[in-house]
Amino acid sequence: TSCDQMQLGGSGSAHLAFNLLKPVTQMSSVVIRLKRNPLYELFSNKSVIMSKGPWSCNEDVLLTKLVEETPKKQDQIHWVEIGRRMNSRTSKQCRESEEEKDLIWDCLTKGIASHASIAKLIPGRTPLQIKNYIYRERAKEKVRIKAKMSLPNICNVSTTRKLENLRGV
Repeated sequence: TSCDQMQLGGSGSAHLAFNLLKPVTQMSSVVIRLKRNPLYELFSNKSVIMSKGPWSCNEDVLLTKLVEETPKKQDQIHWVEIGRRMNSRTSKQCRESEEEKDLIWDCLTKGIASHASIAKLIPGRTPLQIKNYIYRERAKEKVRIKAKMSLPNICNVSTTRKLENLRGV
């Protein structure tokens, strides 16, 4: 195996290291599976720079064009393929539009809690995608609340300094 295949990180490298103990005939299938994995292509190309933050107008136009052009399977959008063709964004960054996000939260506030019911209202979305989005956003909100509840945010700076002076810090 090459260094690129070993630098996948996370559980992928542990799985690969474990498979290095297997005979070569079994190992070749692991390498083939890695090369077919879209993440392998994404991480093995060191010249691609991933963007973070707000989307540019050009990226919005390209994303819209790719969604229209990319063939759909059973009315589902193939986000991994779109992410691969975007070059500067991952498939996870391409997923929900602002309108879809608003519709999901509107449904939840109106008492529609079934992911399947919400997915029926949004073309190209599965109940699993809806559930994952909701759980992901709730986890982010918990982190934001925890950060707001930290001592420097609760107390103003002068109060924090007084506490530090009392403690002798």
